[in-house]
Amino acid sequence: MRTQKSFLISAICLFLGFIATISLAQEIQGEFLTGESGAGAKLVVTSVSGPATAIHNRSISVTYTVQNQGTVASGAYYVDLYLSIDKTINPAAERLLKNVWFSTGLAQGQSKQTTTKVLVPINGLSGKYYYGAVVGSSKRASAKRVSLVRYSLGDNNETVTDHKTSLIWQRTDDGTQRNNFDDANQYCGDLVLGGYSDWRLPRIDELETILDYSRYHPAIDPLFSCHSDVYWSGSTDVSYLYRSWHADFGIGYVGPSGAPDYVFFVRCVRGGPEAPTPTVPGAPTGVTAFAGNAVAIVIFTAPASDGGKPIISFTVTSNPGGKTASGDSSPITVTGLANGKAYTFTAKATNAVGSGPASRKSNSVTPDPAAGYLNNGDGTVTDNKTGLMWQQADDWTKRTWADAGQYCASLVLGGHDDWRLPPWDEILTIVDDSRHPAIHPVFTCRSEFYWSSSTYDPYPANAYAVQFYDGAWSILPKFSIFYARCVRDGP
Repeated sequence: MRTQKSFLISAICLFLGFIATISLAQEIQGEFLTGESGAGAKLVVTSVSGPATAIHNRSISVTYTVQNQGTVASGAYYVDLYLSIDKTINPAAERLLKNVWFSTGLAQGQSKQTTTKVLVPINGLSGKYYYGAVVGSSKRASAKRVSLVRYSLGDNNETVTDHKTSLIWQRTDDGTQRNNFDDANQYCGDLVLGGYSDWRLPRIDELETILDYSRYHPAIDPLFSCHSDVYWSGSTDVSYLYRSWHADFGIGYVGPSGAPDYVFFVRCVRGGPEAPTPTVPGAPTGVTAFAGNAVAIVIFTAPASDGGKPIISFTVTSNPGGKTASGDSSPITVTGLANGKAYTFTAKATNAVGSGPASRKSNSVTPDPAAGYLNNGDGTVTDNKTGLMWQQADDWTKRTWADAGQYCASLVLGGHDDWRLPPWDEILTIVDDSRHPAIHPVFTCRSEFYWSSSTYDPYPANAYAVQFYDGAWSILPKFSIFYARCVRDGP
């Protein structure tokens, strides 16, 4: 009986101790469950405010007041500061600026006003927002909205600072269109504006940062003065070194220039992160050789890396013999080779720092007097199989059939003035449908239609044309406008 009574007393004591422990834990927890009226303390945000404008990537001061409207003192607490699209403040959807920890609680009825510096985010925000403060379940938005500012004018209104990228831009270009990359680059290098003389032509990735795709004509923030037209960048198209990337501020388009003599406007820039130290370019890839009469035509792909400086030339070297030839793009023709002797070739790229590593060796080819095409080095190509001499590159101008014939008849090239528009059977001899474009790489060619001189007899208003995208041909109205490649009887 004594044992059972002792056990019962121990059990009761254990139970009472467990209840006391729970009560104590709840009391301790209540000290830290801020904003929960059930815990006795009730923290409420009574006000929040900040500046009327805020600049991206700059610090601002947000002031807010928290009051304990509960019946007991609070414990430590957090205040979350937001930029909110409306006054409801949905923490899951808003941009959190800062989480502020207060290690000392508030006495019953006590208010605490705090000013906290926060950094305005760079990305994902634009327009107007409310300041928001949240403590526990209490939320409050500012009475007025803040306008986020990405751009600001310099003291003299001649420059625009982009606070997202830290770049400083020429606010208004000089209204002059320049017809090549070098002139555009020189203009920025000589520019003195806003007290600065370190202006430069912007890279295409920099120029693209000020395109505003929510606007058009022009597609840029109205703080800038801008033409609804195309602007030069300082970035070279590595696939075709004579081309440079550009940005169209009329419609918000970025692409490479189609020809070296295009005319574009210029907007200069300064500042930004330091560029890495330039190095030599990487090695060209895809080096492939084709044999001709004592020559070889070598094609290749420019290296993925230009080393941080534009590639200015490529050099192809034969093995054996070490014969070299240079050019600013693929293909390059190596002359002075021995017929009947096998050769391979390597290619190197060169920038202002120096020449990069040599590529892998090309396939082996053997020059032959009767083989393929001969690049005459004067804008003409001789087909050793047919004896015809061809215009190596057309003039990139589309014409009607009649105008194409007149163009060839008046052409003076390579010391010859007896050029003509090729008939159907002759233009087919240079089609190579195993390639794209469908022609030997010794030629410069667009993947589009080229006229022949041959009329389609059943319907004389039509003529034959070849599509050099894939070598297909078609019969088309003579009033259509296509390219022309002229030919003459060799030598």
